[in-house]
Amino acid sequence: MTLKRYLGIAASYKNRQVNLGSPAEIPITNVQDAQYFGPIQIGTPGQDFTVIFDTGSSNLWVPSSSCFSIPCIPHNKFNVNKSSTYKPDADGRQMVIRYGSGDVKGPVISDTVTLAGVKVPEVGLGTMTHLSFNFATAKFDGILGMGFQTISVDGLPTVFDLAVKAGVVDTASFSFYLTDKPNAVGSKLVLGGTNPAYYTGDFTYHDLEAENYWLININEIKIGGASV
Repeated sequence: MTLKRYLGIAASYKNRQVNLGSPAEIPITNVQDAQYFGPIQIGTPGQDFTVIFDTGSSNLWVPSSSCFSIPCIPHNKFNVNKSSTYKPDADGRQMVIRYGSGDVKGPVISDTVTLAGVKVPEVGLGTMTHLSFNFATAKFDGILGMGFQTISVDGLPTVFDLAVKAGVVDTASFSFYLTDKPNAVGSKLVLGGTNPAYYTGDFTYHDLEAENYWLININEIKIGGASV
């Protein structure tokens, strides 16, 4: 396959399929080839956020309107009182996530999440009342995990699993197209398959090491024809 910087994370998700027409595409902002984030809405009516679509985690969280600390100030914050579809968590759980670069904490709630017009109902997510200081300068508001439920904090179903279960995406797969220059416009997250405009040739499929991260075996890396 000839890549146009195309990352085909074509998830099988137990081969579940629906057919709804063209895949939904979310525009992705590329910041120095280091941060890739895009828009979503949470609640009814939708409140706007930008999130990292993170293949290395599996939870969705955004700052809460009840967060008044410095790291929350520059970000969009979710107000549960302005959403008609908000539901508190029946068990009153607190979501605590520790990343390599910091930690976040806040109550679990349920609400509708909208991605490129695709509405996913009753998503369990964190509304964070604590963000560590490194998030104060982040260009994004929160994180939407695209990993597997096996690594989800509190065992919450992932947003994409719920989208598949609700039948609101074409196929049980997603893919990324990333621009080949930092800060260039044009990167996309394709929900429900792939877009042939972003690649030529055929995909090669590889078994994952486990259903947690998108981890495959690599036997050799060559640079300039030399094995390293």
